[in-house]
Amino acid sequence: ALLLPFFMASFFAHALSRSRHVDVLHFHWLQNAFLAIPMKVFSSRPIVVTLWGTDVQWIENSWALRILANRIAGRADVVASVNDYFITKLRSFGFSKDNIRLIPNGVDLDRFGPLDCAPLRTKNGLSKETTLLLYVGSLIERKGVKYLIEAMKYVVQHNSGPVVLAVVGAGEERESLEAMARRLGLGSRILFVGPVPPAEIPAWFRCADLFVLPSLYEGRPNVVLEALAAELPVVATD
Repeated sequence: ALLLPFFMASFFAHALSRSRHVDVLHFHWLQNAFLAIPMKVFSSRPIVVTLWGTDVQWIENSWALRILANRIAGRADVVASVNDYFITKLRSFGFSKDNIRLIPNGVDLDRFGPLDCAPLRTKNGLSKETTLLLYVGSLIERKGVKYLIEAMKYVVQHNSGPVVLAVVGAGEERESLEAMARRLGLGSRILFVGPVPPAEIPAWFRCADLFVLPSLYEGRPNVVLEALAAELPVVATD
């Protein structure tokens, strides 16, 4: 609490200094875009605010943040949303200014072309006969990975052939998720890969048989778009 005012002042001073050398100020997430209100007083640069997901969830749950977000949206020249749902929610919260635009995320299709999967499967001890399920993302509560691990118990029971879930990513829940997998007797059926360099991600998508995203809340997740770009079937929560 004591550090926060100084951090905010430093954040504002840095943004104001940088604004002299740019043509547009682009704030990602509403919680960062609170600077749009004072910036409009001190800078003539156009301001764009992009909504990604958790920021809209916050204002859904807090009337105080809703008021602040309405002020921010009113100050911005453009509010970009990655999906239609967020736009509908903002309108229902009284965001009346006609400055909201839909700009979906994009994917570089050239990164997800066909490749030889033998090296990846061999490196991770996966035979050609193994059905490979894939999760890519942060290992945090909002991503719902624990529900995927619980579901694996039933997947294994109902499939006579070898089935393995590869969990690609890192996060604060990794240790508890690994312990959960062992407790359910799934130690050999769940492969915790850890963080992977971006250059290696396409290989996982191309070599898996099914991508699963069990998130509790998302905007327009890039991992789903990337899985589709790799022609990989997707199972996701609503």
